[in-house]
This record gives sequence, structure tokens and C-alpha cells, in this order.
Amino acid sequence: MSGARTLYKGLLGLIILALATSALALATPISDAYSLYQNGKSGTYLLLFLNNSEIRPGGGFIGSFARVRLVNGAITDLAVETNIYKRDNAFIAQNDIEPPEPLRRVNHAGRWALHDANWYPDFADSAQHVKWFYDRSSTEKETINGVIGVTLTAAEELIKLTGPITVPEHSLTLTNENFFSEIQYRVEKGYFATEENKSINEPKTVIRDMIPPLAQKLKEINPVALTGYVSRMAREKQIIFWFNDTQNQARVEKWNWGGRIPTDPRALFGTVNAALDQAKSTRSIRQHTDITEKTAGAGRYTDVRITRTHVGSYTWPDGDDANYLQLIVPSDAKVEAVSVDGIDIMKTPFVLETNPQGFPIIQKVTSSVRYSQKLIGFWADTAVGESTVIELSYTAAASLNSKTRVIKQIGATNETVRLIRDDRVIFDGALEADFER
Repeated sequence: MSGARTLYKGLLGLIILALATSALALATPISDAYSLYQNGKSGTYLLLFLNNSEIRPGGGFIGSFARVRLVNGAITDLAVETNIYKRDNAFIAQNDIEPPEPLRRVNHAGRWALHDANWYPDFADSAQHVKWFYDRSSTEKETINGVIGVTLTAAEELIKLTGPITVPEHSLTLTNENFFSEIQYRVEKGYFATEENKSINEPKTVIRDMIPPLAQKLKEINPVALTGYVSRMAREKQIIFWFNDTQNQARVEKWNWGGRIPTDPRALFGTVNAALDQAKSTRSIRQHTDITEKTAGAGRYTDVRITRTHVGSYTWPDGDDANYLQLIVPSDAKVEAVSVDGIDIMKTPFVLETNPQGFPIIQKVTSSVRYSQKLIGFWADTAVGESTVIELSYTAAASLNSKTRVIKQIGATNETVRLIRDDRVIFDGALEADFER
């Protein structure tokens, strides 16, 4: 077991080892798991810390990240980026890259950079955009062998397993219950209480400093419990993987741990939310989706009703939820109507607001084809204490496979789904992972 213990010296080593060993429990061929384990023992990886209290299509806002170098399973270098904006501001000063239009609500022309790079619901797509921005903003020229996303939810669940983490440099003890509030306060407010810290401007040192005591705790955890944790978090898309190596990526995709959007023709549906108000409002949103399907001849008629209810408050860091919603439907879907709170926004687009740079944010329906599926996008804002109701109707060809695949967004929590087909309830419950019924 000593070789395995070596890998527990860092969080990334844990994830790679647990990914391989969990695969055995899931009846994945031993050759696949062993190859992934061997290939993952050396290389350079980006470990994204995804704040899913501010959800983004790729799992959550990239508040910070670490570059991790592994050699024969041991971490030889771990560098936590404690202020991603220093890197991004330097990049923006030299580059003029237009962000996807919805990001203009919190951004403006020519200011797309790494912290907003995971705009895509397919993690391989987001990860490659992250890598692209990292490669062009880094002074160190090196091959990035993979990108791994870890959400705030995954961090809280890990501390449930390890028990409280003491970070002596900050006179702080982190538990799964206070992790979000303590980290959020310290990186956005508490750190800047002194003039010296304002000058240094590295607010996320607490994330860097918590990794050594966390790694020490991991050594004390039963490996079976660790692999079970990673397996569950990967299944629920709270830990997500992309590898530059095509063989490793194929293995991850086979286990559905790569956050991919299916590209084959089939009946499918998914919601993808992006919180773009800079408030940490996602945790306060309860989303319920009713999908009602009827098959008639060669067609399948689908009505969707999504209710998003804000149960939070105006207490910082919560607030109104300015949310861009994308719906994933079959590529041949003919959308007949999209309404938000009773207004058919296909027929009646309007200016929702104007951003600080004078750019109008327009409430309208956009449609694009990506991953061989259709993405329908529009705004679905929800104020504190209120509910927003979205209704959508579309027609697509009936599939030879009568099942529908429902896709869970990376990093999503607090979502329920009811799927009704030809007047029969097929599924009704929490959306914890992708399912096909």
C-alpha cells in the first residue's frame, strides 16, 4: 500500500488514484483502470476550483486554480493561483477577445479571459478553452496533460469525510458546514481588512494554505472510503475530468465522468444555467422541471415547464439571481414557443437592462447547434423570494429508442425532474446524475 499512499500527498494524486480504483468497483476493465493509473502518475494538470454557488455551464465560476506537476505519482510542484485576475488583467491588456454575448452582462467587449473560459456545458469543450487561455497567459511553456474540475460541493463533501481542517496561518478551522461562508468572506472581504493585504492583493492564500493540512488528513482516511467519495462525486458531476491523451479521455468518457454532451441522435433534454450577477445566488435556487412527452406517428411532442424558486435573501453574498439559461434539445427539434413568466420571448424580444459599458442586454431566444444537438438560450432571472416559470414546446422526430436521456449540468445541485411519457410517469425525483428512461 506504500505506493498508493505516496499518491495521497496531494489532492490531485488522490483523484487520479481513486478514479482508477473506483473504476474496478464499477466493473470497468482492469486494463483501462491500470492504464489510466499509469498514465496519470506523471504530467502537468490544471486543477480548477469551481464555485458552483455561482454556477457556470462548465461547473461554476473559476475563482482560482492550481497547476500540479506529478512525477511517478509524487507531486513535485503545486502552485495555487491566489489571484486569477492578476493573470487575466495582464492577458486582457495584450489581447482583445470578444466573450460569448451573455457574458457581456458582467463583462464588456474584448475582456474574455481564463476566469470565464468554462462557458460550455460539455466539459471537454470548456477544459480546452481553459487550456487555451492558460497557454497564452502563462510564461511557462509546458504541456497540460489534463484539466480536472472540483466544485465547492465536492470540497464540502470531502471535509465531511476528513473531519475539520485546521489552517494555522489563518487561525481557522474549516468544517463542511462553514466552508462556504468562511472561504467566501475571507477571499472577498476579510483579506482586504489591512492595507498590507490590499497592496499584496493575493486574497486566495487561504485556499493554498488549506491544502497541506487537508492532504495530511487524507493520509488517515480509509482508501475504500476515498474511492467511494470520488466515484460518487464523479457520477454526480462535482468532480469532472478531461485528459489531453485521447486514450485516457476515451476511458473517462466510457464511465461518463467526462461531462460530455451526447452527440448521437437520440431524445434528450438538459438545462444549463449561468449565474451572471456576481452574487452567489445559485445555492438559493430550487429548480423543478416537468417534461411531458407524447408520441404520435413519426413525431415526439414535448412540453417543458421549468420553475426556478429563489429561497434566499439579500444577505451577502446572496442576492437576486441574474441567470442565463440554455436548454439542450435534439438537433432536429422545431421549437414552437418559449415563454418566461407568461411572455413569449420568441415573439417579443426586449431590452432587459444595459450593462455599465452601455451594452444592451436583450431578452431574446437564440438557437445554435453544438455537439450535434440544439442549444436554446435566453435569460431566466429570479429575484429573492420569487419564482420564475419557463415554458417551452417543441417537436422532434420519434426515435427508434423510446427512451429519453436527461442530462445533469456539471456542478448543479437542488434540482428535481418529473418525466411523463404518454401519460405515464417515467421518473420523478432529484436529478443527481444523468439518467436515461
